[in-house]
Amino acid sequence: MTRVSYKTTSSTCPSATTSVSKYLLTHTNNHPLTQPEVVTNNKSILDKTGSFMKGISYSAFNIYNIYLRLFIIFLCLLTAAIMPAFGQQAAQPSATDSVTKAYLQLKLYHQFYSQIDAEQRWTYFPADTVIRPGQASDLIYGIRSNLLLTGDLSATQDLATNTLDSLLVKALAKFQFRHGLTTDGIFGNSTLQAMNVPVSKRVEQISINMERWRTYTGVATQPYIFVNIPDFTLQVIEGDSVALKMKVIVGKKTSKTVLMQSEVKYIVLNPSWNVPQGIAAKEILPLLKKNPHYLTDHQMRIYSKQAGQRTEIHPDSVDWQSMTPANFHYLVEQIPGETNALGKVKFIFPNEYDIYLHDTAQRGLFSKTVRAMSHGCVRVEKPIELAAFLLRNDAAWSAKKINEFIAKGTESTGIRLRTPVPVSINYFTAWTDNNSQLHFRNDIYNYDIPVTKPALSSLTSKKIQAD
Repeated sequence: MTRVSYKTTSSTCPSATTSVSKYLLTHTNNHPLTQPEVVTNNKSILDKTGSFMKGISYSAFNIYNIYLRLFIIFLCLLTAAIMPAFGQQAAQPSATDSVTKAYLQLKLYHQFYSQIDAEQRWTYFPADTVIRPGQASDLIYGIRSNLLLTGDLSATQDLATNTLDSLLVKALAKFQFRHGLTTDGIFGNSTLQAMNVPVSKRVEQISINMERWRTYTGVATQPYIFVNIPDFTLQVIEGDSVALKMKVIVGKKTSKTVLMQSEVKYIVLNPSWNVPQGIAAKEILPLLKKNPHYLTDHQMRIYSKQAGQRTEIHPDSVDWQSMTPANFHYLVEQIPGETNALGKVKFIFPNEYDIYLHDTAQRGLFSKTVRAMSHGCVRVEKPIELAAFLLRNDAAWSAKKINEFIAKGTESTGIRLRTPVPVSINYFTAWTDNNSQLHFRNDIYNYDIPVTKPALSSLTSKKIQAD
Protein backbone atom coordinates (compact mmCIF):
# COMPACT_ATOMS: atom_id res chain seq x y z
CA MET A 1 0.00 0.00 0.00
CA THR A 2 1.30 3.44 -0.91
CA ARG A 3 2.14 5.61 2.06
CA VAL A 4 0.63 9.09 2.10
CA SER A 5 2.80 12.07 2.93
CA TYR A 6 1.51 15.15 4.73
CA LYS A 7 2.69 18.74 4.76
CA THR A 8 1.38 22.00 6.14
CA THR A 9 -0.01 24.77 3.98
CA SER A 10 -1.73 28.00 4.86
CA SER A 11 -5.44 28.65 4.74
CA THR A 12 -6.64 31.70 2.80
CA CYS A 13 -10.21 31.95 4.10
CA PRO A 14 -10.47 31.34 7.85
CA SER A 15 -13.18 33.95 8.25
CA ALA A 16 -15.24 32.34 5.51
CA THR A 17 -14.93 28.94 7.16
CA THR A 18 -15.98 30.40 10.49
CA SER A 19 -19.02 32.09 8.95
CA VAL A 20 -20.30 28.93 7.29
CA SER A 21 -19.78 26.89 10.43
CA LYS A 22 -21.50 29.48 12.61
CA TYR A 23 -24.47 29.60 10.28
CA LEU A 24 -24.88 25.84 10.08
CA LEU A 25 -24.57 25.35 13.83
CA THR A 26 -26.87 28.27 14.62
CA HIS A 27 -29.71 26.94 12.47
CA THR A 28 -29.39 23.28 13.36
CA ASN A 29 -31.10 23.07 16.72
CA ASN A 30 -34.73 22.82 15.63
CA HIS A 31 -34.64 19.74 13.46
CA PRO A 32 -35.04 16.22 14.87
CA LEU A 33 -32.27 14.78 12.72
CA THR A 34 -29.78 17.36 13.95
CA GLN A 35 -29.44 16.36 17.58
CA PRO A 36 -26.14 14.99 18.98
CA GLU A 37 -26.26 11.88 21.14
CA VAL A 38 -22.98 10.78 22.68
CA VAL A 39 -20.10 12.09 20.60
CA THR A 40 -18.46 15.24 21.90
CA ASN A 41 -15.47 17.33 20.85
CA ASN A 42 -15.76 16.05 17.28
CA LYS A 43 -15.40 18.83 14.76
CA SER A 44 -17.14 18.17 11.48
CA ILE A 45 -15.79 18.51 8.00
CA LEU A 46 -17.45 21.89 7.88
CA ASP A 47 -15.73 23.11 11.04
CA LYS A 48 -12.47 21.47 10.00
CA THR A 49 -12.30 22.74 6.43
CA GLY A 50 -9.68 25.30 7.32
CA SER A 51 -7.53 22.85 9.26
CA PHE A 52 -8.16 20.25 6.58
CA MET A 53 -6.55 22.53 4.04
CA LYS A 54 -3.75 23.46 6.42
CA GLY A 55 -2.94 20.07 7.84
CA ILE A 56 -3.52 17.31 5.30
CA SER A 57 -2.55 18.76 1.97
CA TYR A 58 -1.52 15.72 -0.08
CA SER A 59 0.85 16.29 -2.92
CA ALA A 60 -2.05 15.86 -5.36
CA PHE A 61 -4.46 18.01 -3.35
CA ASN A 62 -3.52 21.49 -4.54
CA ILE A 63 -6.40 21.67 -7.01
CA TYR A 64 -8.65 20.07 -4.45
CA ASN A 65 -7.77 22.74 -1.90
CA ILE A 66 -8.52 25.51 -4.37
CA TYR A 67 -11.84 23.89 -5.16
CA LEU A 68 -12.79 23.73 -1.49
CA ARG A 69 -11.77 27.32 -0.87
CA LEU A 70 -13.84 28.57 -3.80
CA PHE A 71 -16.76 26.46 -2.69
CA ILE A 72 -16.58 27.85 0.85
CA ILE A 73 -16.55 31.39 -0.52
CA PHE A 74 -19.65 30.51 -2.54
CA LEU A 75 -21.33 29.16 0.59
CA CYS A 76 -20.39 32.34 2.44
CA LEU A 77 -22.13 34.42 -0.22
CA LEU A 78 -25.14 32.10 -0.16
CA THR A 79 -25.27 32.31 3.62
CA ALA A 80 -25.15 36.09 3.53
CA ALA A 81 -28.03 36.10 1.07
CA ILE A 82 -30.35 33.93 3.17
CA MET A 83 -29.27 34.88 6.69
CA PRO A 84 -31.75 37.77 7.08
CA ALA A 85 -34.72 35.49 6.54
CA PHE A 86 -33.37 33.05 9.09
CA GLY A 87 -32.34 35.74 11.53
CA GLN A 88 -35.89 37.02 11.85
CA GLN A 89 -36.91 33.76 13.51
CA ALA A 90 -33.73 32.83 15.32
CA ALA A 91 -35.50 32.39 18.64
CA GLN A 92 -38.14 30.06 17.19
CA PRO A 93 -37.07 28.66 13.80
CA SER A 94 -39.92 27.47 11.63
CA ALA A 95 -40.33 24.07 10.00
CA THR A 96 -39.37 25.67 6.68
CA ASP A 97 -36.14 27.03 8.18
CA SER A 98 -35.18 23.60 9.50
CA VAL A 99 -35.87 21.85 6.22
CA THR A 100 -33.90 24.50 4.30
CA LYS A 101 -30.96 24.06 6.67
CA ALA A 102 -31.07 20.27 6.37
CA TYR A 103 -31.13 20.51 2.59
CA LEU A 104 -28.27 23.01 2.37
CA GLN A 105 -26.01 20.98 4.64
CA LEU A 106 -26.57 17.86 2.57
CA LYS A 107 -25.90 19.86 -0.58
CA LEU A 108 -22.51 20.84 0.80
CA TYR A 109 -21.67 17.23 1.65
CA HIS A 110 -22.86 16.16 -1.79
CA GLN A 111 -20.26 18.44 -3.33
CA PHE A 112 -17.62 17.24 -0.89
CA TYR A 113 -18.19 13.52 -1.52
CA SER A 114 -18.50 14.09 -5.27
CA GLN A 115 -15.01 15.60 -5.23
CA ILE A 116 -13.62 12.68 -3.23
CA ASP A 117 -15.20 10.30 -5.73
CA ALA A 118 -13.87 12.21 -8.74
CA GLU A 119 -10.33 12.17 -7.37
CA GLN A 120 -10.60 8.54 -6.19
CA ARG A 121 -9.25 9.43 -2.77
CA TRP A 122 -11.17 6.74 -0.89
CA THR A 123 -9.49 3.51 0.23
CA TYR A 124 -11.30 0.15 0.19
CA PHE A 125 -10.39 -2.98 2.11
CA PRO A 126 -10.37 -6.76 1.61
CA ALA A 127 -13.37 -8.76 2.83
CA ASP A 128 -13.11 -10.37 6.27
CA THR A 129 -10.61 -7.77 7.48
CA VAL A 130 -10.61 -7.50 11.27
CA ILE A 131 -8.25 -5.21 13.18
CA ARG A 132 -8.58 -4.84 16.93
CA PRO A 133 -7.21 -2.08 19.16
CA GLY A 134 -3.46 -2.43 19.60
CA GLN A 135 -3.01 -4.58 16.49
CA ALA A 136 -0.72 -3.53 13.62
CA SER A 137 -1.54 -3.74 9.91
CA ASP A 138 -0.53 -1.93 6.75
CA LEU A 139 -4.26 -1.40 6.16
CA ILE A 140 -4.15 1.13 9.00
CA TYR A 141 -2.75 3.75 6.61
CA GLY A 142 -5.84 3.46 4.43
CA ILE A 143 -8.14 3.65 7.45
CA ARG A 144 -6.36 6.78 8.65
CA SER A 145 -6.61 8.34 5.19
CA ASN A 146 -10.38 7.75 5.07
CA LEU A 147 -10.97 9.07 8.57
CA LEU A 148 -8.96 12.17 7.76
CA LEU A 149 -11.19 12.81 4.76
CA THR A 150 -14.38 12.43 6.79
CA GLY A 151 -13.08 14.59 9.64
CA ASP A 152 -13.28 11.79 12.21
CA LEU A 153 -9.49 11.89 12.66
CA SER A 154 -7.50 15.04 13.28
CA ALA A 155 -4.60 15.79 10.96
CA THR A 156 -2.57 16.87 13.98
CA GLN A 157 -2.45 13.31 15.30
CA ASP A 158 0.42 10.89 14.68
CA LEU A 159 -0.05 9.54 11.15
CA ALA A 160 3.12 7.46 10.87
CA THR A 161 2.20 4.40 12.93
CA ASN A 162 0.49 1.37 11.42
CA THR A 163 -1.10 0.44 14.75
CA LEU A 164 -4.75 0.81 15.75
CA ASP A 165 -3.77 3.06 18.64
CA SER A 166 -6.03 4.83 21.13
CA LEU A 167 -6.41 7.97 19.00
CA LEU A 168 -7.40 5.94 15.96
CA VAL A 169 -9.80 3.87 18.09
CA LYS A 170 -11.58 7.08 19.10
CA ALA A 171 -11.72 8.28 15.50
CA LEU A 172 -13.07 4.92 14.38
CA ALA A 173 -15.73 5.09 17.12
CA LYS A 174 -16.82 8.47 15.73
CA PHE A 175 -17.14 6.93 12.27
CA GLN A 176 -19.15 4.06 13.75
CA PHE A 177 -21.42 6.46 15.62
CA ARG A 178 -22.17 8.37 12.43
CA HIS A 179 -23.13 5.11 10.73
CA GLY A 180 -25.34 3.76 13.51
CA LEU A 181 -22.89 1.02 14.48
CA THR A 182 -21.63 -0.25 17.81
CA THR A 183 -18.95 2.24 18.89
CA ASP A 184 -16.33 -0.31 19.97
CA GLY A 185 -13.40 1.05 17.94
CA ILE A 186 -12.87 -2.35 16.29
CA PHE A 187 -12.42 -2.47 12.54
CA GLY A 188 -14.70 -5.46 12.12
CA ASN A 189 -17.33 -6.66 9.67
CA SER A 190 -19.97 -3.95 10.13
CA THR A 191 -17.41 -1.14 10.06
CA LEU A 192 -15.70 -2.73 7.06
CA GLN A 193 -19.00 -2.87 5.18
CA ALA A 194 -19.79 0.77 5.98
CA MET A 195 -16.33 1.95 4.88
CA ASN A 196 -16.43 -0.19 1.73
CA VAL A 197 -19.61 1.43 0.42
CA PRO A 198 -18.47 3.07 -2.82
CA VAL A 199 -18.22 6.82 -2.54
CA SER A 200 -20.38 7.08 -5.66
CA LYS A 201 -23.12 5.28 -3.73
CA ARG A 202 -22.77 7.74 -0.86
CA VAL A 203 -23.14 10.61 -3.32
CA GLU A 204 -26.31 9.00 -4.63
CA GLN A 205 -27.56 8.40 -1.10
CA ILE A 206 -27.07 12.06 -0.23
CA SER A 207 -28.91 13.07 -3.42
CA ILE A 208 -31.88 10.87 -2.55
CA ASN A 209 -32.14 12.37 0.92
CA MET A 210 -31.76 15.89 -0.44
CA GLU A 211 -34.85 15.17 -2.53
CA ARG A 212 -36.67 13.91 0.56
CA TRP A 213 -35.85 17.15 2.35
CA ARG A 214 -36.88 19.16 -0.69
CA THR A 215 -40.35 17.60 -0.67
CA TYR A 216 -40.70 17.37 3.12
CA THR A 217 -43.21 19.89 4.48
CA GLY A 218 -42.07 19.67 8.09
CA VAL A 219 -44.28 19.92 11.17
CA ALA A 220 -45.45 23.42 12.08
CA THR A 221 -46.95 22.61 15.48
CA GLN A 222 -44.78 21.92 18.52
CA PRO A 223 -44.12 19.77 20.36
CA TYR A 224 -44.21 16.94 17.86
CA ILE A 225 -43.05 13.34 17.62
CA PHE A 226 -40.50 12.52 14.92
CA VAL A 227 -39.72 8.89 14.05
CA ASN A 228 -36.89 8.06 11.66
CA ILE A 229 -37.25 4.45 10.57
CA PRO A 230 -33.66 3.71 9.37
CA ASP A 231 -32.24 5.23 12.57
CA PHE A 232 -34.66 3.26 14.81
CA THR A 233 -35.25 6.35 16.94
CA LEU A 234 -38.11 8.54 18.16
CA GLN A 235 -37.61 12.14 19.24
CA VAL A 236 -40.01 14.61 20.79
CA ILE A 237 -39.13 18.04 19.43
CA GLU A 238 -40.01 21.16 21.34
CA GLY A 239 -38.71 24.59 20.47
CA ASP A 240 -35.07 24.33 19.47
CA SER A 241 -34.27 21.14 21.37
CA VAL A 242 -35.07 17.48 21.77
CA ALA A 243 -37.29 17.08 24.81
CA LEU A 244 -37.19 13.29 24.73
CA LYS A 245 -35.34 10.67 22.70
CA MET A 246 -35.60 6.89 22.66
CA LYS A 247 -34.98 3.79 20.63
CA VAL A 248 -37.80 2.23 18.64
CA ILE A 249 -38.55 -1.08 16.95
CA VAL A 250 -40.06 -0.69 13.49
CA GLY A 251 -41.68 -3.00 10.98
CA LYS A 252 -39.66 -5.78 9.41
CA LYS A 253 -39.12 -5.92 5.65
CA THR A 254 -42.22 -8.06 5.11
CA SER A 255 -44.43 -5.72 7.17
CA LYS A 256 -42.94 -2.28 6.75
CA THR A 257 -43.91 0.65 8.94
CA VAL A 258 -45.81 3.11 6.77
CA LEU A 259 -44.59 6.68 6.34
CA MET A 260 -47.22 9.15 7.48
CA GLN A 261 -48.15 12.24 9.43
CA SER A 262 -50.97 12.26 11.95
CA GLU A 263 -51.76 13.38 15.51
CA VAL A 264 -51.66 11.42 18.74
CA LYS A 265 -55.13 11.92 20.27
CA TYR A 266 -55.44 9.11 22.80
CA ILE A 267 -53.26 7.23 25.23
CA VAL A 268 -54.36 3.84 26.58
CA LEU A 269 -52.87 2.58 29.84
CA ASN A 270 -52.76 -1.20 30.31
CA PRO A 271 -54.15 -1.81 26.83
CA SER A 272 -55.65 -5.04 25.58
CA TRP A 273 -54.54 -6.34 22.19
CA ASN A 274 -57.03 -7.30 19.54
CA VAL A 275 -54.84 -9.61 17.51
CA PRO A 276 -55.08 -8.88 13.76
CA GLN A 277 -56.69 -11.75 11.88
CA GLY A 278 -53.62 -12.44 9.77
CA ILE A 279 -51.35 -12.71 12.81
CA ALA A 280 -53.87 -14.94 14.60
CA ALA A 281 -54.26 -17.30 11.66
CA LYS A 282 -50.65 -17.44 10.49
CA GLU A 283 -48.72 -17.18 13.75
CA ILE A 284 -50.91 -18.06 16.73
CA LEU A 285 -52.70 -21.03 15.15
CA PRO A 286 -49.47 -23.01 14.56
CA LEU A 287 -48.50 -22.36 18.20
CA LEU A 288 -51.93 -23.57 19.34
CA LYS A 289 -51.46 -26.81 17.44
CA LYS A 290 -48.20 -27.38 19.30
CA ASN A 291 -49.53 -26.28 22.68
CA PRO A 292 -53.33 -26.36 23.27
CA HIS A 293 -52.77 -24.19 26.36
CA TYR A 294 -51.02 -21.42 24.45
CA LEU A 295 -53.95 -19.00 24.77
CA THR A 296 -54.28 -19.49 28.50
CA ASP A 297 -50.51 -19.28 29.04
CA HIS A 298 -50.42 -15.92 27.27
CA GLN A 299 -53.57 -14.45 28.83
CA MET A 300 -55.51 -14.62 25.57
CA ARG A 301 -59.21 -15.07 25.02
CA ILE A 302 -60.93 -16.37 21.93
CA TYR A 303 -64.32 -15.34 20.55
CA SER A 304 -66.68 -16.51 17.86
CA LYS A 305 -68.46 -13.86 15.88
CA GLN A 306 -72.01 -14.20 14.62
CA ALA A 307 -74.48 -11.55 13.47
CA GLY A 308 -72.11 -8.82 14.57
CA GLN A 309 -71.91 -10.17 18.11
CA ARG A 310 -68.87 -11.84 19.63
CA THR A 311 -69.13 -14.65 22.15
CA GLU A 312 -66.26 -15.92 24.24
CA ILE A 313 -65.61 -19.64 23.87
CA HIS A 314 -63.33 -22.04 25.72
CA PRO A 315 -60.14 -22.94 23.82
CA ASP A 316 -60.67 -26.64 24.57
CA SER A 317 -63.94 -26.60 22.61
CA VAL A 318 -62.08 -26.15 19.32
CA ASP A 319 -60.31 -28.88 17.35
CA TRP A 320 -57.18 -26.89 16.58
CA GLN A 321 -55.51 -29.73 14.69
CA SER A 322 -58.14 -29.60 11.96
CA MET A 323 -58.03 -25.82 11.75
CA THR A 324 -56.25 -24.06 8.87
CA PRO A 325 -55.50 -20.37 8.29
CA ALA A 326 -58.23 -20.37 5.63
CA ASN A 327 -61.01 -21.43 8.02
CA PHE A 328 -59.71 -19.67 11.13
CA HIS A 329 -62.47 -17.12 11.77
CA TYR A 330 -62.10 -16.60 15.50
CA LEU A 331 -61.25 -13.33 17.21
CA VAL A 332 -58.30 -13.37 19.59
CA GLU A 333 -57.80 -10.83 22.35
CA GLN A 334 -54.91 -10.55 24.77
CA ILE A 335 -55.98 -8.99 28.06
CA PRO A 336 -53.81 -6.40 29.88
CA GLY A 337 -50.92 -7.86 31.82
CA GLU A 338 -47.21 -8.53 31.96
CA THR A 339 -47.18 -10.65 28.80
CA ASN A 340 -49.34 -8.31 26.68
CA ALA A 341 -47.68 -7.64 23.34
CA LEU A 342 -48.51 -3.93 23.58
CA GLY A 343 -46.93 -3.60 27.00
CA LYS A 344 -48.24 -0.99 29.41
CA VAL A 345 -49.00 1.96 27.12
CA LYS A 346 -50.49 2.49 23.68
CA PHE A 347 -50.51 5.78 21.73
CA ILE A 348 -53.31 6.10 19.18
CA PHE A 349 -53.28 8.40 16.15
CA PRO A 350 -55.85 8.20 13.33
CA ASN A 351 -54.64 6.42 10.18
CA GLU A 352 -55.98 3.87 7.73
CA TYR A 353 -53.22 1.36 8.43
CA ASP A 354 -54.03 0.59 12.09
CA ILE A 355 -50.53 1.75 13.04
CA TYR A 356 -49.77 3.09 16.50
CA LEU A 357 -46.95 3.56 19.00
CA HIS A 358 -46.82 1.15 21.92
CA ASP A 359 -44.78 -0.43 24.67
CA THR A 360 -43.62 -4.06 24.43
CA ALA A 361 -43.11 -7.01 26.75
CA GLN A 362 -39.92 -7.90 24.83
CA ARG A 363 -37.69 -5.25 26.34
CA GLY A 364 -34.47 -7.06 25.44
CA LEU A 365 -34.96 -6.29 21.74
CA PHE A 366 -33.97 -2.66 22.30
CA SER A 367 -30.38 -3.77 22.92
CA LYS A 368 -30.05 -4.83 19.29
CA THR A 369 -28.52 -2.44 16.76
CA VAL A 370 -30.91 -3.29 13.91
CA ARG A 371 -34.49 -3.20 15.17
CA ALA A 372 -36.74 -3.90 12.19
CA MET A 373 -38.79 -6.61 13.93
CA SER A 374 -42.44 -5.59 14.30
CA HIS A 375 -45.55 -6.25 12.24
CA GLY A 376 -45.69 -2.57 11.29
CA CYS A 377 -46.37 -0.67 14.51
CA VAL A 378 -43.65 1.28 16.30
CA ARG A 379 -42.56 -0.08 19.68
CA VAL A 380 -41.07 2.57 21.94
CA GLU A 381 -38.30 2.16 24.50
CA LYS A 382 -39.61 4.66 27.07
CA PRO A 383 -43.43 4.51 26.93
CA ILE A 384 -44.10 5.85 30.43
CA GLU A 385 -41.77 8.83 29.91
CA LEU A 386 -43.47 9.56 26.59
CA ALA A 387 -46.94 9.31 28.16
CA ALA A 388 -45.92 11.58 31.03
CA PHE A 389 -44.60 14.18 28.62
CA LEU A 390 -47.72 14.16 26.45
CA LEU A 391 -49.94 14.42 29.56
CA ARG A 392 -47.79 16.95 31.42
CA ASN A 393 -50.47 19.66 31.19
CA ASP A 394 -53.18 17.36 32.51
CA ALA A 395 -53.26 17.64 36.31
CA ALA A 396 -55.21 14.40 36.54
CA TRP A 397 -52.34 12.43 35.04
CA SER A 398 -48.98 13.16 36.60
CA ALA A 399 -46.14 10.69 36.09
CA LYS A 400 -46.84 9.33 39.57
CA LYS A 401 -50.51 8.75 38.80
CA ILE A 402 -49.65 7.08 35.49
CA ASN A 403 -47.36 4.64 37.28
CA GLU A 404 -49.92 4.02 40.01
CA PHE A 405 -52.59 3.15 37.47
CA ILE A 406 -50.28 0.94 35.45
CA ALA A 407 -49.41 -0.93 38.65
CA LYS A 408 -53.02 -2.12 38.80
CA GLY A 409 -52.08 -4.43 35.96
CA THR A 410 -55.34 -5.63 34.46
CA GLU A 411 -57.49 -2.46 34.55
CA SER A 412 -57.41 -0.47 31.31
CA THR A 413 -58.27 3.16 30.63
CA GLY A 414 -58.15 5.57 27.70
CA ILE A 415 -57.06 9.20 28.05
CA ARG A 416 -57.83 11.88 25.47
CA LEU A 417 -55.06 14.44 25.05
CA ARG A 418 -56.27 17.98 25.63
CA THR A 419 -54.17 19.06 22.68
CA PRO A 420 -53.33 16.46 20.01
CA VAL A 421 -49.62 16.06 19.36
CA PRO A 422 -48.40 15.70 15.76
CA VAL A 423 -46.50 12.54 14.86
CA SER A 424 -44.34 12.27 11.77
CA ILE A 425 -42.99 8.89 10.65
CA ASN A 426 -40.17 9.37 8.16
CA TYR A 427 -37.43 7.64 6.21
CA PHE A 428 -34.04 9.39 6.08
CA THR A 429 -30.82 7.47 5.47
CA ALA A 430 -28.57 10.55 5.43
CA TRP A 431 -28.70 13.73 7.53
CA THR A 432 -26.53 16.12 9.51
CA ASP A 433 -26.59 16.64 13.28
CA ASN A 434 -26.09 19.63 15.57
CA ASN A 435 -22.32 19.44 15.08
CA SER A 436 -22.75 19.38 11.29
CA GLN A 437 -21.60 15.76 11.20
CA LEU A 438 -22.95 13.68 8.35
CA HIS A 439 -24.79 10.50 9.35
CA PHE A 440 -25.59 7.50 7.17
CA ARG A 441 -27.93 4.60 7.86
CA ASN A 442 -28.65 1.40 5.98
CA ASP A 443 -31.55 1.40 3.54
CA ILE A 444 -33.51 -1.30 5.41
CA TYR A 445 -36.62 -1.09 3.19
CA ASN A 446 -34.81 -0.59 -0.13
CA TYR A 447 -36.43 2.81 -0.56
CA ASP A 448 -33.23 4.56 -1.66
CA ILE A 449 -33.93 4.55 -5.36
CA PRO A 450 -32.49 7.20 -7.72
CA VAL A 451 -34.24 10.55 -7.52
CA THR A 452 -35.03 10.37 -11.24
CA LYS A 453 -37.72 7.83 -10.28
CA PRO A 454 -40.69 8.40 -7.90
CA ALA A 455 -38.90 7.79 -4.61
CA LEU A 456 -41.76 7.96 -2.18
CA SER A 457 -45.00 7.95 -4.17
CA SER A 458 -46.00 4.34 -3.56
CA LEU A 459 -44.72 3.76 -0.03
CA THR A 460 -48.15 4.02 1.60
CA SER A 461 -50.18 2.22 -1.04
CA LYS A 462 -50.72 -1.05 0.82
CA LYS A 463 -52.47 -1.55 4.13
CA ILE A 464 -50.48 -3.65 6.56
CA GLN A 465 -51.29 -5.41 9.79
CA ALA A 466 -50.33 -3.79 13.04
CA ASP A 467 -48.99 -5.62 16.03
